Amino acid sequence: MVSNDEQRREYPSYSLDEVQRLAARGRVNFATRKVDCDVQDLDYTLDEVCRCLTALNPGHFKESILYPDTAKWVDVYRINHDGPSQDSDRLYIKLRIGRNAISVQLFSFHLEGRF
Repeated sequence: MVSNDEQRREYPSYSLDEVQRLAARGRVNFATRKVDCDVQDLDYTLDEVCRCLTALNPGHFKESILYPDTAKWVDVYRINHDGPSQDSDRLYIKLRIGRNAISVQLFSFHLEGRF
């Protein structure tokens, strides 16, 4: 949820190389039930989510947001990705690398504009 108390910056908080490395190994967790439901609504499997994350490049980065209630940054990406339906999905993704850098935590993974 976006609020006026959030801080934003124009550079990533997490290494994209590390995000891709973890995703390539299947080390991705859905941080909320809503993310799990959104992924299911898109008919994506965990493998497809991981393929999408490994396809990210620096040009897909939009911003980094600090939520005051968690005191943790999340990176926001937007990517066109050919999903299971073979249509190009315009995806909105919020992620961070979890504690001890053992997984990517997804906080959003849905069609852009669907909140």
